[in-house]
Amino acid sequence: MTALRVGDEVFYTPHIFGRQGTYAELHVVDADIVAKKPSHLSFEEAASLPLAAITAWDSIVGFFATRPGD
Repeated sequence: MTALRVGDEVFYTPHIFGRQGTYAELHVVDADIVAKKPSHLSFEEAASLPLAAITAWDSIVGFFATRPGD
């Protein structure tokens, strides 16, 4: 993982870790669950990615009963 710096634009989802979402402007979370926001995406677009990706992953793994490397 690329080291994060103060001021980096980042995104994450608390949902996969059993945490509630929030409308707070600032959060304190472990760096392990954070990714740098791609500069070409808005914050709204970046915020929608984790939930959509997890939903797709669960659908593929659950429906097709596959695992990475199978």
